[in-house]
Amino acid sequence: PNIYSNCDLFLYPGRWDEPFARVFLEALATGTPIVTSEFGAIKNILEDACRTTDGSVIGFADVITSICNNQVLSDMSSAAKRASGKYNKSSCIESIEYMYNSISTSK
Repeated sequence: PNIYSNCDLFLYPGRWDEPFARVFLEALATGTPIVTSEFGAIKNILEDACRTTDGSVIGFADVITSICNNQVLSDMSSAAKRASGKYNKSSCIESIEYMYNSISTSK
């Protein structure tokens, strides 16, 4: 947590379809916004806490420059803190229980 919280952004240049990397949760928990390669539904999951790129060096540079030029880092950090609340233990347990209950009652 200390490393993430001392950073302005977390960069994830993943090149394969990572469903939802644990490192995203770690960054969100410290309010560290994320810049990541576009894959799967990651933008839908992370919403305003992240910006996506095509994964190229130029793509990352363009997104980081845009964040700095538009002064949205503070807003993204707030969004990261809000997003992390969706993934706390009690929320996740409730979601899983709901899913299992809905499956068992639909049969």
